[in-house]
Amino acid sequence: MHGWDRIPGEVALTPGQRSTRWYFAIMVILFGAQSLIGAATEHYRADVASFFGLDLAKIPPYKLTRTRHLQLALFWVVAAFLGTEHKFTASWGR
Repeated sequence: MHGWDRIPGEVALTPGQRSTRWYFAIMVILFGAQSLIGAATEHYRADVASFFGLDLAKIPPYKLTRTRHLQLALFWVVAAFLGTEHKFTASWGR
C-alpha cells in the first residue's frame, strides 16, 4: 500500500504537522485584519463620514491605516511561509 492510496482519516498527523495549525491560525487572523483595514483604507477615498456606521475621520488617520494594511500583508505572508517551512522541516530531524 502506497501513501497516496490511503484516505485522509487513516493517516495520523505528525507532531510537526499539528504544530503548524498555530502558524496558520495566526495567518488567518492577520489576513482578516488586513482585509478589514484595507477596506477602511479604500473607504477613505470614497466616503470618510461612514464606514459601516463608524466615522472614519475620528478613529485612525489615513496614513496609519495604509501603513498597517501593508504591514499586515507582509506579516501574514511571512506567517504562511514559516508555517509551511515548519511543517516540512519538522520531519527531517528523524
